[in-house]
Amino acid sequence: MADQLHPDVVLMDLEMPVLDGMTACKKILLNSRDSRVLILSAHSEEFYQGEAIRAGAAGFVAKQALASVVSQAIRVVHSGRLFFRPTVLEKHQNKRQVLNWNGDHGPKRRPSLNSFERELLKLIVEDKANEVIADTLNISTEAVDRQRECLMEKLNKADKAALTRYAIGEGIVKGNVRPEFD
Repeated sequence: MADQLHPDVVLMDLEMPVLDGMTACKKILLNSRDSRVLILSAHSEEFYQGEAIRAGAAGFVAKQALASVVSQAIRVVHSGRLFFRPTVLEKHQNKRQVLNWNGDHGPKRRPSLNSFERELLKLIVEDKANEVIADTLNISTEAVDRQRECLMEKLNKADKAALTRYAIGEGIVKGNVRPEFD
């Protein structure tokens, strides 16, 4: 079905009658690069979460989890972020840059930015002050810092220079961006 429908998020079990979940995850990501896989399993041990990361899954939720946690996981994965236990991510981040990785299935899918995130990125790259960004986006200055951190995490960019290269590459700003001096 994933091959035909190309869903944004596939929520699937590890144990299935025809194909095991890890193999299915790999096949889905090979054939539908824009889909993200969220594993739902009765096996919540770190071993299975590590296997899910290696298969290219974007998240892992225990079947025992509350419905609100499953809903949150779907939203997180849909937004382009990962949903795993922090200890699992830390362990696997040292082996591979898991936050910048789409399994062994070729190039990673670029996260899509909504209009708010695009405008935030543009203002950051143009070196606007937090107060200006807050006024422009109608948010608090504290929210600017939080949104900047979320954007950097989503894009897996460590600093403003990396954000600038990304923004230029995506056509969000022109290549001759100059910082604004007050």
